Amino acid sequence: MKRIALLLVIGLMLSGCATIKGPDITIVENATYQEVIVSPGKSQQQLFEKSKQWLALTFVSSKKVIEYENITEGRIIGNGSSTVTYTVEGLSAGKMVIPQDVLFTMVEDIKDGKVRLTINNVMLKNKGGVSEPAVYAYAWEQLKPQFMSLCSSLNTFLNSPGD
Repeated sequence: MKRIALLLVIGLMLSGCATIKGPDITIVENATYQEVIVSPGKSQQQLFEKSKQWLALTFVSSKKVIEYENITEGRIIGNGSSTVTYTVEGLSAGKMVIPQDVLFTMVEDIKDGKVRLTINNVMLKNKGGVSEPAVYAYAWEQLKPQFMSLCSSLNTFLNSPGD
């Protein structure tokens, strides 16, 4: 009888562990976000300079962000970073919110009247500082709106009055 009670208690404890719900770790293939921003009447040079200003204002220091710039090609390549959080549910302590740093590459292809912003090479950085070249569904679902917001911010900046 004691064995049956012990097995019943162990079975109940193990079934409680089965309800732990972690993040969706399905890998998103070709995780790239791209948007074209139209700026009628602005030259490639104007858009190039405004793009550099936007990078400096958005990411604190354009010198740390910009890896490559070429006005003739109309191309700026830079590095960006962000943070995503995910929640693990079903733990004895309740929910646990875990932040994770994200690194990515931004490529701006600039022509007269338009800029194409491509965000790719998305990497999740763990607490040990090691980056994983994979994007999991839980991270992508949070990053996509952040990338859309970046593009919206660039659009607003490029189309603001002035140069």
